[in-house]
Parts: sequence; structure tokens; C-alpha cells
Amino acid sequence: MITGDLTVEEKQFIVSVKEGVPRWDLIGIEGVENLPAVKWKLLNIGRMSPSKHKKAVRKLRDYLEI
Repeated sequence: MITGDLTVEEKQFIVSVKEGVPRWDLIGIEGVENLPAVKWKLLNIGRMSPSKHKKAVRKLRDYLEI
């Protein structure tokens, strides 16, 4: 399972993106916030209904076990 290879910081970063407030400091990749795929993901997250968004964050947290 891929989650076993992720550090706690990487898991926290993934969740922060899903929450719509990325913690760029956790990933340590300069300029990551400017990547088109990242911008697109954040745009789509912002378009989610609050209830769907909350459910998606909870599901991700459960999957990553954090």
C-alpha cells in the first residue's frame, strides 16, 4: 500500500491540499504551488459543496490514518 511509504509530513501535506489550504512548507518542493495540476486540484476542491468536501477530507484522513 502506498500510504506506508509516505512520511507524516507528506500525509499532512496531502490532507492540507484536500482541505483547500495547502501547507507548502511540509512538502519542500520549491514552486509546487505554481504547477498547473496543483492549481487545477485546488480549483476543483473549491467548487465542492461543503458537505461533499467535508466527507472527502474525512475519507482521506481515514485512508491515510491521520
